[in-house]
Amino acid sequence: MDETTGNEQQVVTLGERLVQLRKQANLSQDEIASRLHIRKAMIADIEEDKEINIPTVFIRGYIKAYAKAVNLPDDELKGYLGEVPTHVTAPMRNFSNKEQRKRSSKRLLVISSIILIIILGVTGFFIWQEYRREGSDITRYAPSAILQMESVES
Repeated sequence: MDETTGNEQQVVTLGERLVQLRKQANLSQDEIASRLHIRKAMIADIEEDKEINIPTVFIRGYIKAYAKAVNLPDDELKGYLGEVPTHVTAPMRNFSNKEQRKRSSKRLLVISSIILIIILGVTGFFIWQEYRREGSDITRYAPSAILQMESVES
């Protein structure tokens, strides 16, 4: 965990130690990532000791698998695992259906408007047809009515 050089004490982080062991084994980040079946970016984050925004159980599992792949001794790993944060606060999520209700109410408004337009169109068409038929009936019957009136008068 700690390496001393002379009178100065130099602390090696978990990420630095994993990089040292990976390079000693002549492995690349890509090779480690493919062996562990995780993204290369996750390997880079572990090596850079970045705070990873996933549940702690996964972080610890990835670190253990990485340590095993580069042959980090178990006793040394236990010391490093104590430094891994045990609680990552997840961002609060809003589980209300507000957005879904908005979308469904918009959809309902559009559908009901379309249905109303169709009903008005069909009604208008039938009224127009009826008006047209009544108009043609008047013109059709008008000459015969005139003839009948003439015959009655004569």
